[in-house]
Amino acid sequence: MGTATSFQPATRASHLRCHLSVQQTLGITEIPSSYEEFETWFDAHDATHLKPNDDAAAIERATRMLMLTRIPKPLAPLGNALVSAMYDAPLRHAMRVDTPAWPVRAGLHAALKTRSRLQRWFGAPQTTPLFADGITAKSYPDGYEISQLGPQQDQVPGRPTA
Repeated sequence: MGTATSFQPATRASHLRCHLSVQQTLGITEIPSSYEEFETWFDAHDATHLKPNDDAAAIERATRMLMLTRIPKPLAPLGNALVSAMYDAPLRHAMRVDTPAWPVRAGLHAALKTRSRLQRWFGAPQTTPLFADGITAKSYPDGYEISQLGPQQDQVPGRPTA
């Protein structure tokens, strides 16, 4: 979260409200109430709990494969590096992902910054909420059950079956 300090105050407040809501929903107690306290708590939590593990690596690989199918064809040769560039250093470490070359990281940052500015300046506000018609995903065209998500016990390499 350390880079979030560059956000505008309204974005920081929104970020805090979102995390507070998620934590309350998950039953997490002792939630800091200010952004600064939350940032310190979040960074300490990550330092303690964001560690490499086989389940996380399996989920990252599946997510990466999905993301690679959505990268524009001209950028396909850079696909793995671009996906890795979306992660911050602690997440890359926990997911056992190499740090991409700085030109890839800088290029992705510049592209995302340019896209956000173009949307801000030229994009028309949405007239209907994003998920007004529900959520449809290419990966689950017929929907899914929560129990189907994540690594299945029999599909995680190195994990003993029950």
